[in-house]
Formats: sequence, C-alpha cells, structure tokens
Amino acid sequence: MLTRFRKFLQDTGAAYGPLFAILTVPLFGTAAAAVEYSRLIDTKSNIQNALDAAALATAKEMSSSLDQSYLEQYARNFFDANLDNNIKPNDVRFGLTYGTGPTGGNTVKLTANYDQKTVMGKFIGVEDFEMEISATVAAGNRTVEVAIVLDGQFRLHGQLYRFDQGYPHERQACR
Repeated sequence: MLTRFRKFLQDTGAAYGPLFAILTVPLFGTAAAAVEYSRLIDTKSNIQNALDAAALATAKEMSSSLDQSYLEQYARNFFDANLDNNIKPNDVRFGLTYGTGPTGGNTVKLTANYDQKTVMGKFIGVEDFEMEISATVAAGNRTVEVAIVLDGQFRLHGQLYRFDQGYPHERQACR
C-alpha cells in the first residue's frame, strides 16, 4: 500500500487535473472579486458625475435663491435626472449644505450615500459596500486683484535705455 502511494506521488502523468481542481476556487474567487470591484467603481463614478452636475447647477441657482428647501429640492431633481437607470434614486441618501467660503462667495456641498449590493460577495459574507460621495463647489463674488509693475528703462550692453524713446533702432542712450 505504501509503495502504491509513493508511486502515485511520483507519477507526473495527468497532473493538470488535480492542479486545476485545487486552483479552481482561487481563480473563480479572483474573477468574482474583479467583477464586484468593476461594478463598484462604475456605480461610484456614475453617482459622482450626477453629484458634480447637481452641485454646479445648484451653485448657479444660488444666484436667484438662497432658500434651503428650494435648493435641496432643485439639487435632488438635478441629481436624479443625471443618475444612471441602474441606480434607483430612492436608494441614494442625499444631503445639501451651503455657506460662505474662506475666500468669500458661497460654497455648496452635496453628499450622497449608497449601499451597493453585491452579487458574488454574498458567498463570503459581504452583502453590500457602503459608499459616501461628495461634491463641493465654490461660487459667487470672489475678487482677484492683479498688479503689474513695468519699469520704464532697461540696460543693454552697459547703456541705459528708456521705453519712451521709441523703437529699439531709434532708442538713444540716457546721459
């Protein structure tokens, strides 16, 4: 009996069958994880795009109204309209906050929380992935001051020239 077992271990014929049987679980597990991850990234990207569009539209709408309930409904409608058909709008928890930014003007922050249900993850005890996504927009009266200082003279080959003396071929050396 012991000699048969040793002979079995030394036999290399048809070694791919047992090897495939052993590696089947990790291979399919890796494939399932890749599918779940790609679904998760696709959903997150879709929600982020809809949230960005809603934040920009809401920031623009703030120029006509600062009513919290109106802006929240406006943002939610815009978000729902840009959401992919695979995601049910009622499954997304949505929030809006706004205030004054550090540089003046208004800031709008939209947040969305979503629980992505898994397909293959249920086999390892993972029912869903929780996502929290946000978009922030600064809008309004921000001013930028720019100062330009021009020197009216320059030095070329040791001689001092002034800009008010014409084009380079007409410039005279300052005395």
